[in-house]
Amino acid sequence: MSTLLILNPKAAKGNAEKHFDRIFQNFKDAKYDHDIKFSEYPLHAESIANDAVKNGYDNILVAGGDGTLNEVVNGILKSNGDPLLGIIPTGTCNDFIKAAGIPADIQGSCDTIISGNSRTFDIGKAGDRYFINAVGIGFDVAVVQELQKTKHLNSFLVYLSIVIKKIFRYKGIELFIQNGKDQSRRHALMLTIANGICYGGNFNIAPHADPADGSLDAILINNVSPFKRLKILSKVFSGNHIKIPDVHVFKTDSLTIKSVDNLLLQIEGELMTWLSKEIHITILPKRLKIAVPASPSPGLQT
Repeated sequence: MSTLLILNPKAAKGNAEKHFDRIFQNFKDAKYDHDIKFSEYPLHAESIANDAVKNGYDNILVAGGDGTLNEVVNGILKSNGDPLLGIIPTGTCNDFIKAAGIPADIQGSCDTIISGNSRTFDIGKAGDRYFINAVGIGFDVAVVQELQKTKHLNSFLVYLSIVIKKIFRYKGIELFIQNGKDQSRRHALMLTIANGICYGGNFNIAPHADPADGSLDAILINNVSPFKRLKILSKVFSGNHIKIPDVHVFKTDSLTIKSVDNLLLQIEGELMTWLSKEIHITILPKRLKIAVPASPSPGLQT
């Protein structure tokens, strides 16, 4: 079986590269044969993955963060491929692995791939873009916009400081939401469509999400006052924000969202300008095989 390892040396603000020697050594010790490609610019990993499918690779491995993972997922699915995907987390947050039960350390993630065990997961689709973890509209987009301006290490503390600043400045967004036959108009703080359980490292935005249940979890937060926003934020870490009346959670397999302006989304922490006031989001059940441990990691949902 042929394997391609795609590495993004720029992940985690360039800190990902320091893990590469350990990755290579783990595979060498296990006599795990693989070819190597480096991602050199935005969407390069997507192009590499697309070519890998066309060239018949059975396994595609990715070492990077959530943005790199998203590119590889899109490269695989846009070429209608069905290889096994292996994830080695070397990014800042690496959120999807927490829902899939994949170890966060280099040794554990490499051992998971080498073991050969896998599970089939759902994939979301927003417009013409696939996603594996989450799509956000509203407040979290404003946070990502600010985060991309910082020259400091993209750490959780930097992320949290920006979130708190935006809590007092963000004005909200008007959304029209159609979920099946149900339609509503909402002045929202944010809307998250989640396949995984968390984003931003420690924000458990969708604590009951299951990336293999054939549905997405939608979390809609009303545009409340800054004080109430702080209250919701304080409970997101534990996932208890979903008990607050201004937070609405529902399962869906198909959702249409409209706005008065062209929509700006964040997908796996990357900004996407959708050149329309309307976007359709749906789920592709059991679409992608991913390497997972034979026994789930303790405390993680699979």
